[in-house]
Amino acid sequence: MKKRSTKLVTKTKTKVAVQNRMRFVAAAGALALGVFSVALLYNTLGNSKESIANNKWNGMETLAEFKFRKKITIDASQVSQGEALKGFPVMVVLKDEDLKSASHGGKVLSEQGADIRFTKDDGVSLLDYEIETYNPETGELLAWVKMESISSEDSKSVFLYFSNKFAANESSAATWNKTYKAVWHLKGALSTKIPHANQFADNSDFKDDKEVYIASEKNASQFPCLNTPEDVDITGDITISAWVLLSGKKEQTIISNQSGFNGGYRLAINKDRRIEFEIRNEKSEPAAVASKEGIQLEKDTWYYVTAIYSDDADTLATYINGDFDKGVKTDISLAGSTEALQIGREPSKKIYYFDGLIDEVRISNIVHSPNWIKTEYANQINPKTFMQIGVTEAIVQQISMSLLTFDGEAQGNTVELKWLTANEVDNDLFSIERSENGIDFKEIGTKPGAGNSNEVLSYRYRDNSPLIGTNYYRVKLTSSYGNVEYSMITPVQVEPAGEADIKISSPQPNPFVKDFQVEYTLPKTGTAQLKFMSVTGDVVLEEQINGEKDAPLKFYYKDDNGLKPGVYFLSVAQEEDKKMVKLIKRL
Repeated sequence: MKKRSTKLVTKTKTKVAVQNRMRFVAAAGALALGVFSVALLYNTLGNSKESIANNKWNGMETLAEFKFRKKITIDASQVSQGEALKGFPVMVVLKDEDLKSASHGGKVLSEQGADIRFTKDDGVSLLDYEIETYNPETGELLAWVKMESISSEDSKSVFLYFSNKFAANESSAATWNKTYKAVWHLKGALSTKIPHANQFADNSDFKDDKEVYIASEKNASQFPCLNTPEDVDITGDITISAWVLLSGKKEQTIISNQSGFNGGYRLAINKDRRIEFEIRNEKSEPAAVASKEGIQLEKDTWYYVTAIYSDDADTLATYINGDFDKGVKTDISLAGSTEALQIGREPSKKIYYFDGLIDEVRISNIVHSPNWIKTEYANQINPKTFMQIGVTEAIVQQISMSLLTFDGEAQGNTVELKWLTANEVDNDLFSIERSENGIDFKEIGTKPGAGNSNEVLSYRYRDNSPLIGTNYYRVKLTSSYGNVEYSMITPVQVEPAGEADIKISSPQPNPFVKDFQVEYTLPKTGTAQLKFMSVTGDVVLEEQINGEKDAPLKFYYKDDNGLKPGVYFLSVAQEEDKKMVKLIKRL
């Protein structure tokens, strides 16, 4: 049963947009690029078998700096058959000892749950989420997670990450896509004196059930006057949904913005305890589903009620607990209203107070499909059967060290190598290795490790005898216990002395979030080939360019296709000459 919540969150047009925010947070602050180079080991807690998953792609298999995660798998059989549901907000509910805050014996480091994240099943692609309630004492979590897509054909999985002392709160209204014009998680008595865009439940004057919004005609101040005409004064397709529990037998309003003089909509319950849904045109002429038909609601029982109006199909319909209730054709079109929206009473006459409980009220400016509505009910009525929660996995670095960067730069006939570490535990030795093919490596030098450190440290090594052409470098890390791990591989091009060659500057900015630019020159007048590719060799962009000898040229890249975070290379080649630079894309 869905009946919990803490705050009333109104979706406004400015709040719908996804915020540009730092996705990876690490000890190095602005240097936090994610741990691109550390091999990881996962130990399954409370399970006799070890779950091992070494990183497959430059340390990007898990989120940087998070110590634990759980796998959550949505049961495909719980998703209504039909089209895939894109952007579906899934309710995740669980209570777990590990999700208690550290001060209460758990593993979440923030008392507000700020170090909780959700990713796709790849373990690194972040999903928008909203934490509705988090209890640090009990480890209870209720969160809404925006899924890219779910369907009855495929059981989708996500990861819940937690335990990161550097994480900031990223719970976001972006969880609800732009079609949601209002989403209210209701609890307690509401004050009409608080602006709608930041409406919170008042914790005073609770009734018996403290977990839901309480309506009573004896205390009209409990009914919110939601002055949101620009968001919920909808003129066209609409879907309204709410959880309701009836205590009496009378006509009562769930939600309405009708004035009696012009348009608006109204979702209500009649004296026979049946759902009514009505819209009005600009002349206040009504169209409604038949009030004497449909399912009769029982007292003291929670129901999930939904109403839709389709402007294209000229239909109104109601649903109860995800199933079709009743419908009607109409030639009336929904028009705008001058009345402020209210929950729990009729706004124009201050009558038809709701006698019971209301929770989770939503308004969308589209018609949700029957599959969507049925899946919403299945998810919210019993989230524990809608998904399976996995055991806690401890994310333990083989050597407790975070290698933030590893870069190389040709300087005449030598190569300067640089790397940064965020923390080191029992780190004994760095071995610098070089290869001419990127596969077979030989050691060319060593540097002592810091042993134990929790500061950002910088290291350098100069290769005085690099190969002519492309040199591939990596760093091997060895702990005092003999454990070994490797950095990412960095290519550096070295040209023969005295010959003209391509000159390419460092990308700006690097790492980049969306855009970057690189300046370069060609040794000869003519054509050259420019290629932008991933570390795995997948070509993102390839083009032929023309330029004058030594004339400054500029390459500008704008990411309009959602480039995945990771390591990339940009190369410029003319005849036998080729130069390459490394870039890092972060979220």
